[in-house]
Amino acid sequence: METNHTEKPLAILINPPVYDAALYDLYLRPFGLLRVGAWLRSAGWNTVYVDALRIDDPSSLKTFGRPRRKADGTGHFFRRPLEYSDLAGLFSEPKAREIFSVYGEAGRRLSRYGVLAESFRSMLQDAAEDGSAAGGRKPDLCLVQGGMTYWYPGVLETVRLCRELWPTVPVAGGGVYPTLLPGHAAQICGLDAVVSGNDFSSLIEMFKHRSLPQPAEAAPPVVSSVYTGGDSAVLRLNIGCPYRCSYCASGLVSGAFCAGSAVQAAEAVYDLWERRGVRNFAFYDDALLVKKEEVLLPFLEAVSEIAGKPIGRQGGGLPGSVAGGSPGGTPIGSPNGSPNGNPNGNPNGNPNGSPGGTPSGTPNGTLSGSPNGSPNTGGESPPCFYLPNALHAELLDERTARLLGQAGFQEIRLGLESASDDFHRRQDSKLDEQVFSDAVRMLFSAGFHGDRIKAYVLAGIPDQTAEEAEETIRFALRLGIRPMVAEFSPVPGTELFESARRQSSFDLEEPLFQNNSVFPMASRYFSRPELERLKRLSRQPKA
Repeated sequence: METNHTEKPLAILINPPVYDAALYDLYLRPFGLLRVGAWLRSAGWNTVYVDALRIDDPSSLKTFGRPRRKADGTGHFFRRPLEYSDLAGLFSEPKAREIFSVYGEAGRRLSRYGVLAESFRSMLQDAAEDGSAAGGRKPDLCLVQGGMTYWYPGVLETVRLCRELWPTVPVAGGGVYPTLLPGHAAQICGLDAVVSGNDFSSLIEMFKHRSLPQPAEAAPPVVSSVYTGGDSAVLRLNIGCPYRCSYCASGLVSGAFCAGSAVQAAEAVYDLWERRGVRNFAFYDDALLVKKEEVLLPFLEAVSEIAGKPIGRQGGGLPGSVAGGSPGGTPIGSPNGSPNGNPNGNPNGNPNGSPGGTPSGTPNGTLSGSPNGSPNTGGESPPCFYLPNALHAELLDERTARLLGQAGFQEIRLGLESASDDFHRRQDSKLDEQVFSDAVRMLFSAGFHGDRIKAYVLAGIPDQTAEEAEETIRFALRLGIRPMVAEFSPVPGTELFESARRQSSFDLEEPLFQNNSVFPMASRYFSRPELERLKRLSRQPKA
């Protein structure tokens, strides 16, 4: 099919609503879709970002009230608990009944997180209107971000809505869900092109077929940071992870480990801190301490000086960074209602498919979804850094611990997973009790107190007993740190998924039953009541 364009082609980048039993904004920010948007813009496209998870939609505010948020940029989203009739509108009656029953028996209730459906529709319509110089024409492409596998109903809703609004416009998708379950994404959600990991060949073929402009590069550029407005941004120093743990899909989603640029990341922090007043930064890295001498440590040394003097080069960013705004990088819908305004890592191996984003073009390798940003308060207080994903304790040393403290890290999360040596021999070959204890000691020596050191404890993997998880929690408490129970989610493509599929009482071919909220690996060795007891234990005062 050929398309005759008299103006720049338009792509609408869509961050869909999320269907889940629980959702908290622990720096859910747009990395994947922002990269794709910048890639398209390099070929002459206009891109407009539509964020169904935004928290400032006026109609949704009237209906739900203002979501509770914290000063560090985390908090809640708009939420509507779902009835059986809502599920029946998405699925066949038998499937809807099964889903409603499974979640009900687990004591959980699915909710739809995001703006009202009516607002979502209006935002998409406004995107097509505002993204076109002539106004009123349909887009040339819709791109949908897929997060967790069990978030696919939000992708399904979005695809159906795009089809209703623009029946002939192709809809493509990428992210964690399409990468791990490409067949499901194509057949069940009806995506016309599925981007799996960093393989964009299906999208490029679509461009050729429709005579649409193709970027010169085979894949989107690597960026250091993403900013979508407010007082928080996310960073990524490196891509991928060299470990191949049996329970984790990082290698499948992000590919081989690739070290990033300390200078580019530090300049991005300085730019956002000084010019936009951003104070809170969260890392999306899966393996932040790998090759730390090349990337992390130089970055920490640079940002440790940020309150005292400028760092790096001034005015212009780095060669190859994304720069230069355009109308295509504008998000739809602002707090004042104008059309052109401005908005987990999971320790058990569900990488946080970051929601989508839109490039408006800031220097220093930063991609931004907000043309205005925050008031310039840079210099009034130093930046704060957070770690939604865990650090590898075996790679920590005294110097790194000290620099983490000096740079302004507010808390440290470590991947303990289990205190059982047998667990680590079978699942990840990473550490033992002594190595972990040494890491905690180094953090205490660097000035982190116990409430600022947290350890992820994996609960509910195949063949695990509640006793093993309990001993791990008590081990962390004895060290004087805070354990955080992370329920296992079976991740398609990982080594443990087949074992989980055989042992679970649920049909794990249905992605909604891969959700850790329903505890899919409940058994006589590890029951739901035991899981709740262990969560309570993890919250008790430390030994």
